[in-house]
Amino acid sequence: VRPTPSPDEGQATHVPSSPIATSPPFNSPVVCQVNSDCTHGSEVCVQEVCIEEGNPRFTLQWVGNDDLDLSVVTPDGTTISSDFPFESSSGGIFGGPSLQVGFGQHVENIYFPL
Repeated sequence: VRPTPSPDEGQATHVPSSPIATSPPFNSPVVCQVNSDCTHGSEVCVQEVCIEEGNPRFTLQWVGNDDLDLSVVTPDGTTISSDFPFESSSGGIFGGPSLQVGFGQHVENIYFPL
């Protein structure tokens, strides 16, 4: 798993939380402080956003204004990413959000449902 930095990659510093933008087909993320704030299925709280738990789960989190993109290549060579959000043979799912707008905390998640 390796993030792909955008051409305008810069230095990141910690700032208070900011809204996270989403793009279809993903719903607006649920803001959280602790795991118990996440009420849908098997979600966990990561960087103030509820994300789906999985086994395995790959989570990319960062602070900044960069638009990084998480992708996972399964053992059979299929890629899961925001461009290819579901892989039927493994069940892997890109959990979004996939669009980061402005400086703030960002999260992307790829998981294999429990």
